[in-house]
Amino acid sequence: MIFTLFQQKLYNQALEDYQNAEKYLHRTTAGFLEGELLEAKFRQGEMFMKLGRDDEAIWILNYVIEKRQHKKDWHNEARAVDLILQTKKEEVFCRYMGQLLDIYKSVLRDETKMKLFLAQAFRLSNAKDILGNAINQAVKIDSPGLAEDLKQTLEALKAAAAAK
Repeated sequence: MIFTLFQQKLYNQALEDYQNAEKYLHRTTAGFLEGELLEAKFRQGEMFMKLGRDDEAIWILNYVIEKRQHKKDWHNEARAVDLILQTKKEEVFCRYMGQLLDIYKSVLRDETKMKLFLAQAFRLSNAKDILGNAINQAVKIDSPGLAEDLKQTLEALKAAAAAK
């Protein structure tokens, strides 16, 4: 990615700010705001990705994914997977696209997850963006079968929302 010196300085400052926020939250909350701490980590991963530091982004985002899985927070897990698919590490894309399929197919199968999905319109909007990005990446890496599976899952989510 080509940045102006000013943009790079802003991204580096944002990364430092997220790291400082994480340290502050950790010290002052004694773990009570785990969701906010994970969001700070997510934003750090986002800044690493924007700076082209993909290995660091993936490392931090995998930490976020693991914690989100443990909390059964599938929506934010999908957001972190989506950021990994925005890196230039195409060799890991199939793994993470499969993870997105697992996440959203579980929403289609699980009544509780589906109720939450349908209750908040931003979840469908995010799913469209996340799965749309994954579909584009699957086409880019010449994986038509995976692209088709992702499309079918997205269409099933849209149909569920329309039937609401």
